[in-house]
Amino acid sequence: MIQLHPEYLIFRTSQGELIPCSAESVTIELIGDASSFLDPDTVREAAAAVVHYFKNDLGQHTVSVAEFSDALERALRCFGFEVTTSAVENGRAAVGTDLREVAAAGRDAEAPAALLAPHLPQDASLQRRIARLREAGEIVVVDLPGHEKARAELGCDRKLQRVNGQWKVIRDSNRD
Repeated sequence: MIQLHPEYLIFRTSQGELIPCSAESVTIELIGDASSFLDPDTVREAAAAVVHYFKNDLGQHTVSVAEFSDALERALRCFGFEVTTSAVENGRAAVGTDLREVAAAGRDAEAPAALLAPHLPQDASLQRRIARLREAGEIVVVDLPGHEKARAELGCDRKLQRVNGQWKVIRDSNRD
């Protein structure tokens, strides 16, 4: 299994399709025109709070747009905003944009490339290095067994490799 970016959730569409997408992108889509009245940092913090709620408090990585919308409303209210989102009307999603388009737009943006790390959960020095890289804002994808054929889709231009006993970030020669 490929590890999901920390800021992403898997959104379940009404047709049952699962789409990994940035919570911030979905937040902006749900807020719509009102996002121009909000501080971008506030939007990011609200999206981060919702991701934390689902992943850490509830242990969920997959949510419906309606579930996300409800949690987003609660988070924005905690920031002092009186908001309502219209994610569900008459039992149907009212969001005008297809989540696939939102996800694609997020991938097409000037997002930094990721780096690939080997799956060695017992290697404490590797786990510390991955944690430090993520804390610094790097996207680190752990290469779990059985997914070798999907590596090209990961967008990794670098990899972690042990060099002289230390984990170093090196350019992935397979991507050039």
